[in-house]
Amino acid sequence: MNTFEPWVLDWVNEQRRKGAKGLEVKYLNSNYYVYRSTSYWDRNLRKVRKKSTYIGRLDRERGLIQSSQKYRSNVYPKSVKTYGDAMLLNIALNDLIPLLKENFDFWEDIYALALVRIYGYVPLKRARLRWEKLHNPFNINPNLEPKHLSDVLEIIGSDKISQNNIFRSLLTGSENFAYDISAIVTRSSINISDIGYNKEMSYAPQIELILISSTETKLPALVRIVPGSIRDVQTLRISVEDIGIEKITFIMDRAYSLKIM
Repeated sequence: MNTFEPWVLDWVNEQRRKGAKGLEVKYLNSNYYVYRSTSYWDRNLRKVRKKSTYIGRLDRERGLIQSSQKYRSNVYPKSVKTYGDAMLLNIALNDLIPLLKENFDFWEDIYALALVRIYGYVPLKRARLRWEKLHNPFNINPNLEPKHLSDVLEIIGSDKISQNNIFRSLLTGSENFAYDISAIVTRSSINISDIGYNKEMSYAPQIELILISSTETKLPALVRIVPGSIRDVQTLRISVEDIGIEKITFIMDRAYSLKIM
């Protein structure tokens, strides 16, 4: 203690006169630090050991600057949710909710699965786990059990009336449409596949994916899967009938236009 500056010794003596016990000052890196030292019996080592608790830093002008103890809460969150991305998607898809409610009794299941799969492909068995990590501003309670979702997708795929109702609602004010058809060769047991020619003149089991979208709103007007044996011109006629709009201007490539002509 004799190597300390006089003002440090004066502070220590003053604290002792006030009844403070066990104070210890250490000089480290040009600063004075104050500790409270106590002793306890270590049963394992069978001897008295010293325990020091840091109190604060000693300053010549301000005196003892006590250490600010960090608060540690005993309350922990039950879960952590993805908020930013989920909220953006909910806002973007908000206009679809009335259409889903009007056409499907299980609209919550469809909405939740769509939100989950926008993030990327997720197997049905993991859809519920992914959904539970997303912020749920509408407090919906979807049934995301794999078997139920499988049934829901089958019902949606076969319910063309409800599909067309939703697509027509999205086409308000649209007059010009882009039409595209893609052949997908498959060796699976999909019962809608059929043998036909694609643009590479490959004669193989395939399905044809039809997409019609509005050039004004960029929204889909129709999405269909048809057997690969149906000719392109015939699929166009069927698609126009499904849309149910009389005045339509289609944008297609030159080869397709020649087939129609």
